Amino acid sequence: MWRSRHGGCALSGLRRAPGRLCGGFRAPLRAELRSAAAAAAIACAAGVICAGAGAAQGIAARSEAARSAAAEHAVVSSSASAAPQLAATVLPHPSASVTSVAGLSCLSARLCFAVGTATIIHGRSALTSNTGLIWRYDGSSWRLLDRLRIPQSSLAGISCSSASFCLAVGRAGNPESVTLALRWNGHTWSRASAASPASSGNGDALASVACPSRGSCFAVGGINLGEASAGLPNVLLEHWGGRRLSVVKAPDAGLLSIACAGSRDCWATTYPPGAQVETNEIEHFNGHSWSTVKLPVSMSGGEPGISCRTSAACWIVGDRNVNGLIPVAVHLVHGAWRSTPMQIPRYPDVTLQGIDCASSTDCFAVGANEIVGPGITNPSSQEPFAEQWNGSVWQRVNVVGAGSAYLAAVSCTSDGFCVAGGSQQRGAKSVPIAAVAR
Repeated sequence: MWRSRHGGCALSGLRRAPGRLCGGFRAPLRAELRSAAAAAAIACAAGVICAGAGAAQGIAARSEAARSAAAEHAVVSSSASAAPQLAATVLPHPSASVTSVAGLSCLSARLCFAVGTATIIHGRSALTSNTGLIWRYDGSSWRLLDRLRIPQSSLAGISCSSASFCLAVGRAGNPESVTLALRWNGHTWSRASAASPASSGNGDALASVACPSRGSCFAVGGINLGEASAGLPNVLLEHWGGRRLSVVKAPDAGLLSIACAGSRDCWATTYPPGAQVETNEIEHFNGHSWSTVKLPVSMSGGEPGISCRTSAACWIVGDRNVNGLIPVAVHLVHGAWRSTPMQIPRYPDVTLQGIDCASSTDCFAVGANEIVGPGITNPSSQEPFAEQWNGSVWQRVNVVGAGSAYLAAVSCTSDGFCVAGGSQQRGAKSVPIAAVAR
């Protein structure tokens, strides 16, 4: 089970609900590692209300005419009822302003781990306290592992290669953070060594990890985030060789999330270069070097989901702006990436953040859809959005019991068990949720 568990706080304004709390999102950095917004990424990682939320509100509140144009691109499924449903439940959580699930990794229907962050916002000052969290699923219920709480930390991604090895990554410290890694040995979690380069110390974080084996993992993130606006390098790639995460040479492109079909076959999504808001470029590692590969369709520079169970079962999902954010999926077929149509709501404002596959004919993609449409000029809530790939087409999946929520990650096992995780809005607060496929 070595898919990347990705996510983050997209500060671009393309995908945030008005006033949404960044700390409630999946990862500490993700889409804004690039220089123009890297300084704000620290605040995002800290869990404060991100600057630019008002701008996001303006973008989200697109006109009815634009929505009608987007509807022309809609593909509405008539077979959604044939798809399974995701049944959501609230996870145990500490008292906090925002608590969310950021990443998941399941080894069986009786052993799953989820990671996330609890954020407390202190009064009008908007100062925050963050705590990285880990939950364990035993086939019937979720348990919060209290003893793993590390002050001023957040966990963004997790990958398990076996029942005796998992690696979770994130950051520790606020605002001057260092990279954080936690290791599961089959019995207990403990802190593992993760490099923060000597030139850094002003906002380091790991956002995504992929472990094809207990002796080989790749983690991606950023360094010097607080200084990135000054033009200093901020891309971070680390490799786990069995004992520690060490910095290795990264490709020129900024890496967002990573998935590996093997130690010599890894794929990483990238954020758009410069001032661009979309990109069709990803990076591939062949065991020796990284190379740029172009996708057949561009995606928004936010937080795409990526999964590679095998070299023949690699998927990337995201979204692109076509007078409204529409879901996009690409699939690796015989060594070439191909675009595969997804179901589109009549009035789309879809953000896809996670994907995973139980097999080549059973995949789940998850995210959220903003509540928009005629007569709604100031959207303030969202609904979870999910689709299933059945080997031929994507079809909508009903998410029950979630309310106003988003899904940030999903993990599937080879025996067909799948579970998604995210956060549910409850008034001014949010709580962590998990949704099991039924």
